Formats: sequence, C-alpha cells, structure tokens
Amino acid sequence: MSTYVICEGQLYACGSNCNGQLGMGDNINRATLTKVPCNAIFTMISYRKFHAVAIDDRGGLWVCGHNTYGQLG
Repeated sequence: MSTYVICEGQLYACGSNCNGQLGMGDNINRATLTKVPCNAIFTMISYRKFHAVAIDDRGGLWVCGHNTYGQLG
C-alpha cells in the first residue's frame, strides 16, 4: 500500500513502489514520507494499489505506476 500527502502544494509519498507508483523515478519502497522530485504545485491526488494520478495548479495531469498494457495513457 502507498500513501500520498499534499503539503503546501508539494507532493510527498511513501510505501510500496514496486511499479514506480510513488513517482520517484525508481522502484525503491519508501518507509517514510519523501518529497516527490518535481517542481509542480499539486492541488489533487488520487491513487490505487499500482497507480497514482495528480493534478497540478495549471491543470496538468501527472500519472505514474504500472503501465504494462498502456493503462497510464
């Protein structure tokens, strides 16, 4: 299971990252909340077991996670 938090527009994540669903650019699991490395200001996040979808303050859509069948778009 993964957890995501938006604090002052910055996205933090922790937990399972076996499919890159934390958006860190790797597949390393994180035991503590870690800032997702990007300069966007996030306003909303939705996530499930293998994917995460976030919206930034400019309306940009960010997706990460399992994509074997192109499900991330």
